[in-house]
Amino acid sequence: MIGFHIQWPVPDWPQAIAHQPAGTPNKFFQVQAAAEAKARNPQTKTILRHFYDHGQLFEGDYRNRARTYLKTFIDSTFDTLAHTVDYIESWNETLANSQNDAERQARIDWEDALTAVWNEEYRPNPLYKHIKIILANAAIGNDIPWQIAKIAYERGHVLGYHPYMPMRDGVAFTNRGQSAASRGVAAFMNFVDPVYRSNMRDADSGPWWYPVNFDDILHGEEAVSRLQKLNVLASGVDDGRRYFWLRWQYMDSEYRSRGIYPQWMFTESGPLNYSEHAWGLHLDAGGGWRHQQVCNGHVQQYVNACLLFQNEMAAWNKNHGNRALGAVLFTTTGGMSSIWNSFETKQPEMDSIAAAVKGNVGTPYIPPVDPPTPTPNPTPTPEPEDPAWLEQAWNKSIERQTISLNPSAALQKAIYADGFVPVETEWWEDFGGGKHAFMGAENLSTGVRRLYYAPQGEWDNVRGYIK
Repeated sequence: MIGFHIQWPVPDWPQAIAHQPAGTPNKFFQVQAAAEAKARNPQTKTILRHFYDHGQLFEGDYRNRARTYLKTFIDSTFDTLAHTVDYIESWNETLANSQNDAERQARIDWEDALTAVWNEEYRPNPLYKHIKIILANAAIGNDIPWQIAKIAYERGHVLGYHPYMPMRDGVAFTNRGQSAASRGVAAFMNFVDPVYRSNMRDADSGPWWYPVNFDDILHGEEAVSRLQKLNVLASGVDDGRRYFWLRWQYMDSEYRSRGIYPQWMFTESGPLNYSEHAWGLHLDAGGGWRHQQVCNGHVQQYVNACLLFQNEMAAWNKNHGNRALGAVLFTTTGGMSSIWNSFETKQPEMDSIAAAVKGNVGTPYIPPVDPPTPTPNPTPTPEPEDPAWLEQAWNKSIERQTISLNPSAALQKAIYADGFVPVETEWWEDFGGGKHAFMGAENLSTGVRRLYYAPQGEWDNVRGYIK
């Protein structure tokens, strides 16, 4: 599902929200706007980002810093409308592949502290039990350490990434092939190949490769170290899907190898301008869908980009438990910030996108072609009446049934929402100082087993455990 990133409301924006399919995420900077979205479409998923870039400092006691951050926007107004907020964001775009180990660890420590404070000090309050934190919110082309994915997975939160789609004249960048630029990469890699080959895999950064600025490597003080850390591209083929707008899929592959299965929310996305160089792509942070080299303001090209990404999410979700929850399009400002004019998404394109996304749910988007000549349908063969032995088999099945499914039950709702299926009936036991309900479940795609549980009477507080 693809929704909107609304920094400031524009005329008739709730009209588009009302037309969105169930589960579509929409991101807001004011809790009042989230409440209005829920009023127009109770099935939307709302994300609240509190702008705090000036305070994103990695120093001091992170738990105290987390408490300070949360107190800047969780107040009496928030409490009144908390039931309309599904997610809140952690800090924004603080990760970079160029960071050293200490810098990366500081960001891991921050997410650890923020989620610990939330789970221990806020979630016990019934007003906040349903709210999840979106961690990392990493900028395009940068990776999220597996430790942060583990925190999100084990503590019931979500990973955020910004999968902008490099685009030129309405066409998504996918592969440079053997262009002059990529041949330049290959030539450079022939020079550094002996160093690269001996250091091809880095335990911290995982098995995927990063496009990097080779000028930094050539003139940096630690050239060999940077090659070791960044796993530079050796093949001469710079795949825009792999490194940019679908980079999260390769991160997830690394996480799965460690038994980590996080949910994803794409908290910024959309078409983005780029230029090619011998060392890779340069992404233009100021070039959105209205830029003359991207979609030049053509709404249908913008819509097609949305459907392309939605179909990529849907295809991935079929084999990964529906863990990609959706994306929001950067951005809607109502003219409040001229720096983002080329990204501005307002009416009527908001209605066009909402209608296209809704119409595309469950079906792949295929560019229109001339329809084939229809052929007459063969005469259908009537189905035979059910033989008596099927009724006997039905009765035997009822006798053997051990699980009765109840989609409205709290444990089963959580199981199905995570893409799992029950493997036992619900059972109760006194553990941890109180009575809890339990139910085991497995993921049909991965075989992972998870134990779901909730304290008696706290049916909005279902959690999962993996041994």
